Order: sequence, then structure tokens, then C-alpha cells
Amino acid sequence: MTPLTYHELVEVLEQLSKAEGTFRRSTQRRVYEYAQKFLFATKEEINEIISRLEELGIPRKIAIQIAYILPSTKEELRPFLSLLRQSGIKIENEEELIEKIVSITLPVWKEKYGTIMSLRNISPSELKKK
Repeated sequence: MTPLTYHELVEVLEQLSKAEGTFRRSTQRRVYEYAQKFLFATKEEINEIISRLEELGIPRKIAIQIAYILPSTKEELRPFLSLLRQSGIKIENEEELIEKIVSITLPVWKEKYGTIMSLRNISPSELKKK
């Protein structure tokens, strides 16, 4: 079974709601609304990020998560490195892998920052208070 991106999930839910005239279940609507918070880039842009991560040997399931979270520091990448190890992937040079992932995610994070914050209803001034 191939993991879905948020874009693909939204497309499936939109097809279901069109066929039914509405979301049949409130859970479908809630999942749809939640997934919308991650549509900060086009489907093509996300697929490009995923492809580049897969070229580094990162499995699709984890690459999708990284593409939508856009970790840009070693600390933010730690959970994903743990997932890689749990998946049986041996990381030869962790620092090099981190640099390569960040070189993919950081430019997108910088470009889409305003959109990401807006979609997730996060005010930059609120982040500074914490």
C-alpha cells in the first residue's frame, strides 16, 4: 500500500464529498480540514521534495512526513532519523544526511513561511512570546 500525500488525501475526500453531495461523516470533514493546513505548496512542489528525499534513500512514508513538516535543524530532524533507524536503514554519515535534507527543506520553509503560518493559524509574534 502506497502512503498518500496530503494532496492526494484531499483529492480523495473531495471526490467522495462530490459523489455524496457532502461529507458523509464528520470525521471525513475534520480530516479534510486538518489536511488543508498542510497544503502550503503545490502538489508538484511536494512531489519534487519527496523525490529528492527518496534519492537520498529515505523511504516514501518518511519522505512524505519530512516534505510536509519541513524540518530545518538537526533537532527537528531527530525524530525522522529515529524513524529511519527503526525502519532498518543504516545511516552512514548522519551529519551529511542532515545537511542534504536541510538543503532540500530549508529553502522551501523560507519561501513558504508566511503561507505555512497562515494555514496553521500561527502568529509569528505569538511564537516570539514562547
